[in-house]
Amino acid sequence: MLYDLRHKYDLDTHKFVFISFNGSNFDDYFLLQASANNDEYCSAAAFQTKSILGLKGEDYSCWDMRKFLTTGSLAENCKSFNVYP
Repeated sequence: MLYDLRHKYDLDTHKFVFISFNGSNFDDYFLLQASANNDEYCSAAAFQTKSILGLKGEDYSCWDMRKFLTTGSLAENCKSFNVYP
């Protein structure tokens, strides 16, 4: 999963943040499983019922924007942060 990124970037200066929108019930499970399958260290995983709120590893973290910004669509939330999907 992060293997290619680790070999492309200097991890002393690069950390990766993966942000999903409504991915806590599906997409983030693939990230967690891929980490486990590749012996990548996951130092923290926050769950709410069956949803993954966030994951944190040695050089990456991920969180679900929809779980924290509960109003608005993906486009509206991105516009308010001046980023675009």
